[in-house]
Amino acid sequence: MRVVPSPELSEGVDSIYTILRENLENMDSDALSHTEAGIIYSVSGYVTRYIHCDCVPCAMAHEITTDRTHFEAMSRGGWVTPNANILFFCTVATTAFNILVLPPYKNTFLSVKFHRSIFVKALIKVLHEFIPILRNCHHIHHSLTIYFNILAKNFLRKENDSVLQNTCFRKIHKLLSRSSLS
Repeated sequence: MRVVPSPELSEGVDSIYTILRENLENMDSDALSHTEAGIIYSVSGYVTRYIHCDCVPCAMAHEITTDRTHFEAMSRGGWVTPNANILFFCTVATTAFNILVLPPYKNTFLSVKFHRSIFVKALIKVLHEFIPILRNCHHIHHSLTIYFNILAKNFLRKENDSVLQNTCFRKIHKLLSRSSLS
């Protein structure tokens, strides 16, 4: 296991914490699109397969409602209905990640080292501040770590797709593919 230097980590956590605290204070779970909410529901079910969190009864967790018809229509063996707390953590993490990849904050987030560690620690710090009872939860760190990997992988895929859609890149790719056939 790699040890993260503490000065770099604490500086990164502080800068990301400041961004998240300012923007998550007025978090609205209804701001997520219907498709995104369905995806969060399905993926938080995946996280629930590994972690079942009933440490604390988080009242905010039960406020998140999702249209389950998409999930139930696809539910074939192996799909798990997410735990309310895990669904809450994943919803907040998605909102936080979406904030951090917006143009005003994207460079700050991408310039820090140890993205996952910093994201998880900063988000936990914000959640503990807004919902003090979550300090008693033993599963939040592991849940957010698993979920961050999924968020980061999807973000990277979107970034790669946007580069591939660049007109100049497509022209070069087209030129190279034709010349390699000759």
